[in-house]
Amino acid sequence: MIYGGATGSGGLASDDLFHLDIREGVGIWNVIIVKDKTPGKRYGHTLSYSKPYLIVFGGNIGDKSVNDCWILNITKPPLAWSEVKCEGDLPPARVYHSAALCSSGTAGGMVVIFGGRGIDNNPMGDSWGLRRHRTGRWDWVRAPEKSQPSARYQHSSLFIGPLMLVVGGRTNSVN
Repeated sequence: MIYGGATGSGGLASDDLFHLDIREGVGIWNVIIVKDKTPGKRYGHTLSYSKPYLIVFGGNIGDKSVNDCWILNITKPPLAWSEVKCEGDLPPARVYHSAALCSSGTAGGMVVIFGGRGIDNNPMGDSWGLRRHRTGRWDWVRAPEKSQPSARYQHSSLFIGPLMLVVGGRTNSVN
């Protein structure tokens, strides 16, 4: 699945949701029809999957970085995006962060974001977990950190069991 992004000319890509269907070694891109409002055109955001939801977080909407969060339940047609309104603390707006689903440990079931570039254009080094409660309520929790990688953006992250691995990125340091 692909949602949004920037074009080679520096503009924003469409806000269509694309799915790559691969059969017998041949891939065909399809547009997934979604009704009503969308998260809107953006780049530098993350698109994660936590069954049964696609989750869009953050990015830049053309003139500013945001910290909004949208979900799409891909098992219940007709498909419609919903903005997640969380109470309490929220991660600051950011672009070029990473997001990964943790499947075990205390963060099991959470989509965890790390880093990114803040509204001041400096790299960030914080981690936040998005969790869904049995009641259907969503919230963000600041991730506990036993050790912390240096602040960065344009990196990748993934989980190996309960451990988050952060790879690459930029730090604004010439070294």
